[in-house]
Amino acid sequence: LNPGPQGSIFFGASGSDRRAVAGGRWYFRAFTTISPSTLEVWTTDGTPAGTSILRTIHASASAVEPFYFPFFNLRTPSPMASLGGSLVLQASDGIASDLWKTDGTAAGTVPLADIYPGPTSGRPQELTALGGSMLFQATEETHGGELWATDGTAAGTGLLADLDNSPGTPGSFPEELTRLNGLILFRAGARLWKSDGTAAGTEALGDFSDPVGLERLDGTVLFAGRDGEGEELWRSDGTPEGTLLVKDIASGPASSSPGQITAAGSLAFFSAVEAATGRELWKTDGTYEGTALVKDIRPGPGDSIRLTWDSAARPEDRLVAVGATFFFPADDGAAGEELWKSDGTAAGTVLVRDVFPGPRSSEIRWLIAAGGRVFFVADDGVHGRELWVSDGTPAGTRLVLDFLPGPGSSVPQDLFALGHAVLFSATDGVHGRELWRSTGAPVGTWLVQDIAPGPLPASPMYFTPAGANVYFFANDGATGFELWAVPQAPLLTTFADVPAAHWAWSYVEALAAGGLTDGCAPGLYCPSQTVTRAEMATFIIRSIHGPGFVPPPATGTVFQDVPAGFWAAPWIERFAADGFTSGCSATPPLFCPETPVSRAQMAVFLLRARHGASYVPPPATGTVFQDVPAGYWAAAWIERLAAEAITAGCAPNLYCPENPVVRDAMAVFLVRAFNLPLP
Repeated sequence: LNPGPQGSIFFGASGSDRRAVAGGRWYFRAFTTISPSTLEVWTTDGTPAGTSILRTIHASASAVEPFYFPFFNLRTPSPMASLGGSLVLQASDGIASDLWKTDGTAAGTVPLADIYPGPTSGRPQELTALGGSMLFQATEETHGGELWATDGTAAGTGLLADLDNSPGTPGSFPEELTRLNGLILFRAGARLWKSDGTAAGTEALGDFSDPVGLERLDGTVLFAGRDGEGEELWRSDGTPEGTLLVKDIASGPASSSPGQITAAGSLAFFSAVEAATGRELWKTDGTYEGTALVKDIRPGPGDSIRLTWDSAARPEDRLVAVGATFFFPADDGAAGEELWKSDGTAAGTVLVRDVFPGPRSSEIRWLIAAGGRVFFVADDGVHGRELWVSDGTPAGTRLVLDFLPGPGSSVPQDLFALGHAVLFSATDGVHGRELWRSTGAPVGTWLVQDIAPGPLPASPMYFTPAGANVYFFANDGATGFELWAVPQAPLLTTFADVPAAHWAWSYVEALAAGGLTDGCAPGLYCPSQTVTRAEMATFIIRSIHGPGFVPPPATGTVFQDVPAGFWAAPWIERFAADGFTSGCSATPPLFCPETPVSRAQMAVFLLRARHGASYVPPPATGTVFQDVPAGYWAAAWIERLAAEAITAGCAPNLYCPENPVVRDAMAVFLVRAFNLPLP
């Protein structure tokens, strides 16, 4: 955008900044720090030809930034937002306008309003659409920072309400604008307000002060507030009568100071302080009866939870929900601060894994959900600060890859979920801080591109998907920080021969993300290749015991055709030891490792692995598949496999029992049998 080593400089906070997506295009603001310093509005479709400047908003002879960029955190809406067919944005020209709109064309990028007359910026921020209008905070000389609204026209842009109602004061500064039930709820002047977009419909809610941490839950907003007797948990449905104290957790004048209120399914989890238990994990369904301590993780008055409500301003400290399960760092006083999970019950609130064994904390940061798993950054005391992934089980909580081998740290940062994968920056000691991609297993983890060649850091950040691309800012060492794009398709595909259009793509991706396959060759899965009995044994043992499982060394004495040096010998012998097979021949004892597995055999192997070696299915009826009569040797197993929704057959009313299993079908069998999360 700005040729030369200084490049264009972009400002923003991860998840909320000076960029927006509309109609598959990416809009952003940029400015240069060389003289003349300029502020520009750009748009792109991800191609050089489709990237253009819409308008230069401001130019100054000074190399110092001539316009205002407010601070934003994760809970704050962007100062760019869609309104009808236009995008409204904050951008000061330093003369007579600081609110603009664009329809994606240069001619349609025009000033909308001069909120603070003259060269001073009105600093519009928290732009939040509501029906056919947009509400935002802005500042001008008479009223200070107050609530404004626009319908996208100059005539329809103005002060909506002077909430402070005291001319000449700094104003009420509305913030945390949150849409709810056709209204916008927000904090202003230390009170909770609601607005329907009209002056008459803008009013204060409840007799309390200092509402913070607004979080939606089932038609209400939960938040922490004060009523004169401490800071406690409140709720509002947007009406005065529906705005009330949920529970006085720390009774009397003490404060429980609810923090990190995070919705997970029909519940919200939060941290709160009580004299007897310290800061611990609580839950609420928005009612008094449904608000309770989940568990005193660190028994006694000591705190187990470090994070409070204002920790949301730090993206590396966010907490996450996967379905109805909540993941968070906590310290039980014995294992240090480690990864915990909760389903809302005391029994279901458990330490997932002591990543750094012993009392020292693994310093978990950057928790983010992707593909039904939780990714995070932690230090296990051996590999340094690296990327980890968890499915909520101890065995399924593992180091993804030691990017910087040994105790050194690659320090992954700016984790961003893209489907079932995560994008992030890290350094492997060779390439500097560059762009990486991972689905949670080594086979799905790679350096996307060495943008700044060699040890120079490109420092990619602010990932934003739009259309077919993911956009981000990076410095290649020659042009400065500029806009980059990478196609989404290769980022979502682990194997080149199983693209997203392949019928079994989601199953193959789930198998790879679970660490259960490395493919058939580098970058390939070979989906149409038949599965041998040796491969089948390996697949199933990994599925049962987890991707990190290593079977005992082979003896070479179990099957005559499986010597100790055979590549799958340890897996085959463990498969037999677990009682899942007696081989293909008893006299002599043979396993037939290179023989393809039939679909009938697969049914038997899967159900034994799923239910135990002694499992016996119900008798067959012969009515499920036309090619599997009741007298067929594996009929009961095949019918049970269908009853458990692991197979629908090979065609309508057919199972094809004698056909060999191919690798794409094997992925489906395994993912369904072992309940692996799909992308």
